[in-house]
Amino acid sequence: ILFFKGCPLRCRWCSNPFGLAARPQLAVNREKCTGCGMCEKVCSHGVNTVVPGERVNVNFSACVQCGACVTLCAAKARMIAGKAYTAQQLYREAAKDAAFYRKGGGGVTLSGRLRGAVIYLDMPSVGATENLLMAATLASGTTRIENAAKEPEIVDLAAFLNAMGARICGAGTSTIVIEGVRALHAVSWQPISDRIEAGTMACACAITGGELLLSGARAEHLRSLLFKLSEAGIHIKDTPGGLMVFGRAKQPFEIRTMVYPGFPTDLQAPMMAVACKTPGTSVFLETIFENRFMHAAELSRLGAHIRVENRVAVVEGTPYLTGAPVRATDLRAGAALILAGLCAEGETLVDDSGGHIERGYCGIEEKLRAVGGRIERVAL
Repeated sequence: ILFFKGCPLRCRWCSNPFGLAARPQLAVNREKCTGCGMCEKVCSHGVNTVVPGERVNVNFSACVQCGACVTLCAAKARMIAGKAYTAQQLYREAAKDAAFYRKGGGGVTLSGRLRGAVIYLDMPSVGATENLLMAATLASGTTRIENAAKEPEIVDLAAFLNAMGARICGAGTSTIVIEGVRALHAVSWQPISDRIEAGTMACACAITGGELLLSGARAEHLRSLLFKLSEAGIHIKDTPGGLMVFGRAKQPFEIRTMVYPGFPTDLQAPMMAVACKTPGTSVFLETIFENRFMHAAELSRLGAHIRVENRVAVVEGTPYLTGAPVRATDLRAGAALILAGLCAEGETLVDDSGGHIERGYCGIEEKLRAVGGRIERVAL
């Protein structure tokens, strides 16, 4: 089945669903016409006239293709049709300035070329913004993404695409404008460091004490986290080689997750693990996702004192956590459980049978082991 993405009308009475004709025309089948006069009554432009004893006369030049007479014609004597195309012509026309796709065989195949458009995101999603950026780069015309995500990863992706020949401006702001190009060329590029992984490692230092150099981490990408760690008593030094983090969390804190540049929701779980060992009462307000506190129940298995109500979690710090079997319900929850296990007494077994942790932290056990953590991956 071929679906053509191009007709701007999508009228329910249209017999030309491909919408390739510049101006569809009214067509009348005089053989079927009964001369009932209904088309003359509904037409407000004086296009249809019925002469007594004859069939209807049509002034085609005055027709605006409103479709009213087509809908009410009981004899089905009229339709609004466009230019007829053969299958080969249809493919050629579609490939000029539009995209079409074929469904079948359990998948969807897209071909042709996309067209630029104005797109508003209800939520400034990073994944949505990234996919739209890449698609609009090779689309014809101009695309404007409004309420776009502002994360550093968006800026880095746009810079990468521009180096390949794309024309993107506004990355890092709420409005991104992309001028489509015909092709991109190869380029060598060094992506920015993973700020969420760097933030997780900073939380590992805060919960266990000690000193870490987060090589390649950028302070401007982690400013909201660094402020909260500083409030908790962690010392942070920005060096040419990365971020130096040392000390142990001593003061409680409050966290409200927000879209960038606010506190990232992906670091809420690791910071909750820190709060479990921090003296005093820490409060977390999750505003981005629902059911984002699933790790709280697992942390409680280790002896943490956490109360959850809707989007708010209250954590009472405790000096001791005790190892126990726990389950990684998602990627960031798994990271939080690993951090809690590092400072818990005894052995903690984190069940990651769903493969969540490795998806976001490549070789996390090796990195933690290299800085003194007693951790290993085991097969069950």
